Parts: sequence; structure tokens; C-alpha cells
Amino acid sequence: MKAALIWGGIALLCGAFYVITADDRVKPIPLPTSIDLVSAKQQSVHRQAHTHINKTPPLINHSRVSFSVLASAAGTPLIAALEHFWKQCHQTNNCDEALSLAQGSLTSHRFEILSLYPDNTFLRDQRLGSILLSQNVDLIDKVANVKMIEQQIWGDTANTLFVDIYAQYDVTLEARARLEDVTDADTFIAVYETLIDHWETQLMSLSLDTEQAKYEHGVTLIPDHLSSSDKQQVMLQLQQTYLSNAHVASITLREQEVMRQEQDIVRYQAGLAQLNQTFIHLRKADMSHLSEQAWAQYQANAKLIYRQDFFKM
Repeated sequence: MKAALIWGGIALLCGAFYVITADDRVKPIPLPTSIDLVSAKQQSVHRQAHTHINKTPPLINHSRVSFSVLASAAGTPLIAALEHFWKQCHQTNNCDEALSLAQGSLTSHRFEILSLYPDNTFLRDQRLGSILLSQNVDLIDKVANVKMIEQQIWGDTANTLFVDIYAQYDVTLEARARLEDVTDADTFIAVYETLIDHWETQLMSLSLDTEQAKYEHGVTLIPDHLSSSDKQQVMLQLQQTYLSNAHVASITLREQEVMRQEQDIVRYQAGLAQLNQTFIHLRKADMSHLSEQAWAQYQANAKLIYRQDFFKM
């Protein structure tokens, strides 16, 4: 099973963060749950409209939000802190108070990042949607487009927010370039190990500081032009190089489970298609006398029985 390590620029789509992976797909990343992306002013109006008369909202508790992170961090830690800030103030309905408190603890530039984060993230979300979801755009062009949009919205601040993500892009593109002419498994492994050595000082920031992460990233970099047997050989050699026997056994079990699930889906869909064909014949013959409502109920009951019987198997 081809596990993909998360790489690429961040976009907030449908309430979750997404990134471009090394194999050009879009994957979610486990940052804190996204907030409702409205401006602080809009939140204030919303709060005033729903606050009971003479009832003052409690002051937000920012003991779990480190202003030192908001003041000095960059990359993913900064984004996580921004997400947490807005999530917490939104939940307690105190964003104006929270911003006032933050303003006294941050430089004007850092406060601007914090205050503009919801609106700029929403704007970036809108502009990045079609780019990230497109599967027909080359990764190099996709990266360039993402960076261009983020620079347009955030200016130089984009380099602060996405510094580690941009580094991951550069590493992925470098690996793609080095591996695009590989024609066999042995050469792939040799080149990949050279790249890992080359990235030695960056492994932690690139989330490649564990053997399993190195294996998973290696899998995402396997060129599509390799034959099926060579791809399998690459995966086997990656497992032997970076994984323990226990990890290999776990991966094998997961692959078998996925295969069983895929087979179940195929069988379920085939059985459902056969049932629908039966409905067509019944409606023209034995069930032609039923009203539309009764016929719809008959089909619903038959499908319920089919599902119950299938999942009892």
C-alpha cells in the first residue's frame, strides 16, 4: 500500500488543513480544528446580537496559548498557535477581548499576522481551491502557483508562516528531479539514501527524523514509470532498510485489510446492481400493481435486508 507522507503548502478547505503530497495528491494534516473564518469585527457584531442583556461574556483564558509562540515562532508551530487562538476565542465568544490582550504582548507586525489570519486564510482558501484539487497540474507548477497566491495575500509574511512547508517543497522537488531518471530498484535505493544523507541536518524540520517517516516518504517518491515488479522491489528494499520486522508485519496486515475492504466493496456494489436489475423486472411484472409510494417502500425494505445480510457474512 502506497502510504503518502504529508508535504506541501497549506490550504484550509472545508474546515480542514490540506497540503500537496509528494505524489501530487491532497492530504489532510492534523492541526487543531479550524475556526469559523470571519473577521474579529464580524464576530463582535455576531456576539452582540446573541448576548443576553446585562450579561458580560467571561474573559477568555489564554493560559494555554503561548504568546511567546505567537511573538517569535515560524512555520507550522506559528500556524498551530494562530489556529488555537482563534478557535479558543471563537468558542468563548471573546475575540475582541482576546485581541486586546494579545495586542499588548505582540509587536505591531505579529499582531497584524494574528488579526488578519482568519480573513487572509479564507481568501487563500478561495484562491487555492481549484489549484489544490486539480490532478492535471504538474507538481512544479502547482508549487509555483501556491507560492504566488500566498505571496499575493500575505506578502513577505508568507515566508514566515510557511517557511518549513516551503523547505519541504524544495526537498520534494529536488528528490523528484534526482529520481526521475531511475530505471531500477537498486538505483532508486542508492539515490534515496544519498538524499537522506544530504538532508541530515534538516531531517527533524522535514518530519523525516524517524525510520518509518523515511520509509513512507520514500514510497511517495517511487516514479510512476517503473514497472510493477520494480515498484514492489523498491518497497521491499525500503522496508528492509528502514522498518523493523514488527513494522513490516503491521504494514502487511494493513495492506491485507485494505484489499479485503476493496473486495467487499466490489462484491457489495455487484450485489446491489443485481438487486436493481431485479427491481426492474419485478416492477414490470409481479409488482406492477403497487402505487409509487408502496413500490418505493418495497425497494427500501429489500435494500435494507440486502445490507443486513451482506454485512452478516
